[in-house]
Formats: sequence, structure tokens, C-alpha cells
Amino acid sequence: MTTSAVVTKTLTRLAEVGRPPTPKPKTWPTTPPTHSLSAAERDHDRLAAEGTLVIAGVARVANALLAPGDTGQLAAVVFSPPWKESHRIGRVVDVATHVGSELERSLASLGEWPSLTNVPPRLTHGDTFLVTTIWIERKAIPRGILTASWIPVLVHPDTAGVIPLPCSLWAPDLTEAFTRWGGF
Repeated sequence: MTTSAVVTKTLTRLAEVGRPPTPKPKTWPTTPPTHSLSAAERDHDRLAAEGTLVIAGVARVANALLAPGDTGQLAAVVFSPPWKESHRIGRVVDVATHVGSELERSLASLGEWPSLTNVPPRLTHGDTFLVTTIWIERKAIPRGILTASWIPVLVHPDTAGVIPLPCSLWAPDLTEAFTRWGGF
């Protein structure tokens, strides 16, 4: 888990208010491109109730999510599994940037969007990171626009699914950091 103060405030807020239900997205892709999205849909309730909060770096995103719109979009994200090791936001974003560059060069072998996969050690200096595809609903992020190169997500060691933590559960400082620290 990152030691960032804004993430710690969100964790504190979640502990204080309990974990209200995280609604399932209404607009899952009609044809999920990977098993990760299928797992996220299948295991959504478990992730919402028992998932661990981590910051994921955005490696690749549908351009539509960078501008106002109505529908959710896909994003490839990178995170450090908290059951193995943890890293600060800057480190996660740095690895995500390297993975994003690699994805652009390797789409033919990886498929258009990756399933839950270990990031090659040459991109992480030997640290453990995973890359996967998530579905980001507009209402899950402040103002409905991806303005930062990172997003809080819920992960669990028993599922390949990963879901965004809805911004309604973020601490105010985390929301401010997300809207102020643009990454694209």
C-alpha cells in the first residue's frame, strides 16, 4: 500500500463510514475483451466488500475518457499487488508509463487490451507489478474525465478482476490531487 497521505485519508474515510455498496456499472462493454473484465463483473461484490485499495497507474486509455462524455471506457492499468509488495504513487506511474510505451509496440502479441499479466521485470527493475484492463464508469472519477495518470482501484488476490473505487468514497484531498495533478 502506498504511504501517500491522500490515500491514507481515503483509507481512514472508508474505515469510518464503512464500505457502502459500490454499484455495478450499467454499461459494461458488450463484448468484454479480456477475462479480467469478465472476472471484475463476476466478482464485483467481493471486490467491493473485501478488495484492497491500491493506486493503479494508467498505461493506456481510450481517448474518449480524456474528454467529457456519457459512456464508460476501457483503460489498461498497472498496480503493485499489495499481497506481494507496495510502492508510492510516483513509482507506480513510472512503471505504467514504461508499460504504456511497451504496449504500443507489442499490441500484436498482447492483444488490444491486456488480461491480468505480470509486467516483465525489465520494465520494473525486478519489482512485482501487474497490468490489466478495467472498465471506468464516468461517475467513478471526478468530473467524469480522467485527469490524472493514476486511479484508485480495488484488488483481491483471489480474482483477476479489478474495479475502480468510486470517487464518492475518496477523501477530499485525493479528489483534489486527482483533478489537480493531471498526467496526460
